[in-house]
Amino acid sequence: MNRSSTRGRAALGSFVLACAAALVSPVASAAPLLRAADGTAGAMAMLSSAAQQSLAAQVREARSHARAAFSAVANLAGLRPAVYRTTRYQRPSVARELRGLGTGALLPMLDVLAVGGYPHSLNAEERDVLEVGLLDAVGVLRDTRAEPVLRAAFLGSPLDAGVLAAAQGLGALCRDSDIALLVCHRADAGARGAAAIEGLGHCRRIEAVRPLAAALDGATAPETVRAAARGLAHVGSTWAQQVASNRRLPYDPAVPTLAAQSLVAAYARALESGADGPVRDELAYAILAVGHANSPRLLTEAAQRTTQPATRTALGALAATAQRALRRR
Repeated sequence: MNRSSTRGRAALGSFVLACAAALVSPVASAAPLLRAADGTAGAMAMLSSAAQQSLAAQVREARSHARAAFSAVANLAGLRPAVYRTTRYQRPSVARELRGLGTGALLPMLDVLAVGGYPHSLNAEERDVLEVGLLDAVGVLRDTRAEPVLRAAFLGSPLDAGVLAAAQGLGALCRDSDIALLVCHRADAGARGAAAIEGLGHCRRIEAVRPLAAALDGATAPETVRAAARGLAHVGSTWAQQVASNRRLPYDPAVPTLAAQSLVAAYARALESGADGPVRDELAYAILAVGHANSPRLLTEAAQRTTQPATRTALGALAATAQRALRRR
């Protein structure tokens, strides 16, 4: 074998090893997604040094025995232009892909968000989609190791969808400190306040649902009403009750009762005040999603109290729809 052939094979071997290493190791230039795209601190400023150091240590330890999970998160098909440009919308999409990776991908996902970053270059749209998808997938896992990152993203992400995903994740954790944080920010202006309200709807405890219902009872801004309606629809739904039952999780029966009462009252107010169609529709959908046995009666009683014929008709129609839905169960 001649020397040039030997050198060629050696170079090829080195190239293969380098490519393999790149699949499981972040590149030096990568930055955590919670750092702003322009290189400034961004949401990382909300993550304490102690939390960053602890998370980095966990990632280093996990990388030694979870190479496949790190590789999967570092090479998402939904971020490859050659893949997503063949889809109907021709846009990057990773939410379903990330959720499908399961619990073993928690630390690899947190690594991209707050430690090593994503090891491939991304355009602005791909970067935003990845950040939101990671926050969503991390939140679904309900793992307390993610709490500092979710908190930082909720307080510091410039992406409305990222703030919402982080709030939902904090609500899913559902500890006293998580509830307190969301309650503290539920009156914030803009996306963060609405996200805090909707995030409370991902906690099945009555301690979270009471301030959520109170936010709806006192709301006038359409975005606040809709956020509260979505939160109550989520936490009070028959689906949420079934999930709690299947997983043997605690679920207070006062939750759907309070959700139904608050939503019916809000729907009646929206009709009487001439609220926009999307607001009325969101409330009506939420009432049906909760599917409480008392909803038809509550709607009928609200119809009897109103002096506006159009409101009475709308309430009666929804009462009939709710009753039919109950019979189909």
